[in-house]
Amino acid sequence: MDVFVEQIVKIKNSVARVLLMALIVVVAAVVAVFCFMYSMNPGYNLLLLGTVGVLFGAYKLILMFFVEYEYIITNGTIDIDKIVAKSSRKRIVSFECKQILRAGKYNKGAKPVTDATETMIFCNEDDPNAQYMLIDNNGKKWLIVFAPNEKLKNAIKECVPRTMAKELFAD
Repeated sequence: MDVFVEQIVKIKNSVARVLLMALIVVVAAVVAVFCFMYSMNPGYNLLLLGTVGVLFGAYKLILMFFVEYEYIITNGTIDIDKIVAKSSRKRIVSFECKQILRAGKYNKGAKPVTDATETMIFCNEDDPNAQYMLIDNNGKKWLIVFAPNEKLKNAIKECVPRTMAKELFAD
């Protein structure tokens, strides 16, 4: 039986990120106003071009703050993609369900005891639905933190060995 499930998780911007976005906009606007004021004299056309460049750069930088992750499971393969500003998509990790060693509830304050070489977080850390998976990827162990819904959890359980399916996400 074919298994295909996908889920998109939007990352919430913290107060610090929102303040940083506002600061970028204010600085870009101030630089643009000064550049535009000085570009009124003949021969300052390059400064006008710089003004447009600063505003465009600020716009692109602010778009980088709008991030979503998409979890996709297809016949035992789990892919996690990063989507920036709903326009740019990049595959971050891809692994087989049979590589999962352990999975359970993730608490930000009490991280699971593992010998993982790398920790990857693909959700809001304070999300009450956050789960972790310990993955063995060619001898390297990854700790993946994500926030699957019930449909995705059930699809993962279908793709792992039956002995492990009962233990998966049991916490």
